[in-house]
Amino acid sequence: MSWGVPKKKRTASPWLWRALIPLSILGIVIQVAYFQFDSLSRKQPWRDFYAAACPLFGCTLPQLKDTRAIQATNLMVRTHPQLQGALVVDAVLLNTAPYAQPFPNLLLNFSDLKDKAVASRRFTPNEYLQGELAGRKLMPQDSPIHIAIEVVDPGAEAVNYELNITH
Repeated sequence: MSWGVPKKKRTASPWLWRALIPLSILGIVIQVAYFQFDSLSRKQPWRDFYAAACPLFGCTLPQLKDTRAIQATNLMVRTHPQLQGALVVDAVLLNTAPYAQPFPNLLLNFSDLKDKAVASRRFTPNEYLQGELAGRKLMPQDSPIHIAIEVVDPGAEAVNYELNITH
């Protein structure tokens, strides 16, 4: 027993705490980058960081995709010149994104005068890409792509039509 001398408590030195705080922050940043890979790797400036890190860790960046940047213009529906009871749907697709992206699915809707759905069909790229574009996966940027789709005539009540870009 000692009466007058207090026992020294053993504490971690300040340099240890100064080293642990940045290491802890770095660990949190790495965890967020790992668990948010799918969403962050599609956005700038994070995509650049992932592009630099992926070769080191063996990962691959997901394909950029923004269907809002694809426009369908010059939509025209006309009677098929050779097949009776069929229509030809012509349109021009344009990718306004600053990068090439996968071709989208297309949703063709026919409706009557009261805007009630009469017929609808979803087309995949394999169904509407023909000729030299058949089998292509990526839609080039700022290059108009003319498509022609043959469909069965939905009938006389189908007076309105629209073509929507979908996922």
